[in-house]
Parts: sequence; structure tokens; C-alpha cells
Amino acid sequence: MKNPISIVLIIVGLVLGIYGITLLGDSGKTVELGGIELGVKDKGAQTQAYMFIGVGVISLIGGIAMAKRK
Repeated sequence: MKNPISIVLIIVGLVLGIYGITLLGDSGKTVELGGIELGVKDKGAQTQAYMFIGVGVISLIGGIAMAKRK
């Protein structure tokens, strides 16, 4: 039987990664005025999204490494 901690780490990694990508996509807004497109991005939200993605990747790698260990 696989280590339950590794399974939890893999699931948490996937959830955090998906949440971070979603948050990154929602961090900017654009408006088109008379053929000119204006965009605004929230740097704080982008930083938070990158942190979620990073922690998710680390958790996913850790879970996979623990699952492969005998």
C-alpha cells in the first residue's frame, strides 16, 4: 500500500497548481476604448498566484518522490 501522505501531497499539489493558474488568469483586466485596448494587472495577485503554483509544484514533486520510494 502506498504511503497516504504521498497521496495527500499529490492531491494538494494539483489543487494548489490549478488554483494558482486560475488566480493568475483573473489578476488582470482589459478594457477596449475606441480601438485602443487598456490593460491593468494586479501585481499582488500575480505574486500570490506564482506562490501557489510554486508550492503546488513542490508538493507534487515531493508526493511523487515519496510514492516511488520503497
